[in-house]
Amino acid sequence: MAITLITAPAANPVDSATVKLHLRVIGTSEDALIDLYTNAAISALEKTIEGALITQTWDFYLDSFASERIDIPLPPLQSVTSIKYLDANGAQQTLSNTRYTVDTASKPGGVVVDSDGWPVTYDTVNAVIIRFVAGFGSASDVPASLRSALLLHIGDLYENRQTGSERQVFNNPAYDRLTYPYRILSI
Repeated sequence: MAITLITAPAANPVDSATVKLHLRVIGTSEDALIDLYTNAAISALEKTIEGALITQTWDFYLDSFASERIDIPLPPLQSVTSIKYLDANGAQQTLSNTRYTVDTASKPGGVVVDSDGWPVTYDTVNAVIIRFVAGFGSASDVPASLRSALLLHIGDLYENRQTGSERQVFNNPAYDRLTYPYRILSI
């Protein structure tokens, strides 16, 4: 199973003016560095919550239709654009959206097949491609606690750019509390 980014987010969850205000930076001399830290913090946060912040489109690859329900990575799931698969003869087909239901309410979201079941796929890797849209929406749709966690992380990267080995790079209980409600917890 793999995923590939098709359409990147159109913006960051926190704009550069807000980041600079949080860092108490005036001027533009460190803009490139601040942008680097912002992108690193966004990537780390998305890995922490195993989700997407701003609307983005992905392809999710599977070797076959394994079960009645397929969980889609990177919550929150907004929609499923298409499900393509290689049929038993190896020809690519697009599954009609009447054959499955998209569950955007669950975390993670997923697709559930109808009573006819999934079609038979060709026996090869990546025989199924699910194109989906994930993320909270625009920057203003990202929960304030996640945007605050981003600012904490960016601030830590900015203030501790030459951290020595005696201090963990980022160990902030406030960050953990802000991100905890959005993490996917295994049972």
